[in-house]
Amino acid sequence: MSSVNGTKNPAGWRALLSRAIASAILIAIVGGGGLGVWNMTFSMGWYELEDAARASGVRNATTARTAIAEAYEMDPTLVVWCMGVMRWDRANVRGIGWLKVLAVPVMNVPCGKLYEEA
Repeated sequence: MSSVNGTKNPAGWRALLSRAIASAILIAIVGGGGLGVWNMTFSMGWYELEDAARASGVRNATTARTAIAEAYEMDPTLVVWCMGVMRWDRANVRGIGWLKVLAVPVMNVPCGKLYEEA
């Protein structure tokens, strides 16, 4: 710490602490938002699988997920993600449509053949 007029000046530490707290809050907001999008995408994917199972006459969403995973050689968890992203793609959003345009192609990267055929 530096000293001014013979006394210690904690202003430098206060500024550093303020920046550290602001950074921690920003990381929490971004991380929490990412976790929320992840959770919402998986939930929407599961509902999409249930709808697909009903439409095709399959017994339940788990059976539909397994069939799609085998057909496209994907992990079953990834199938749920991809179905959720497809639902995001069809969603009608107001105000943040630009974000959907940017996010959906990035979210579809791990979907491979399933995304190309949808």
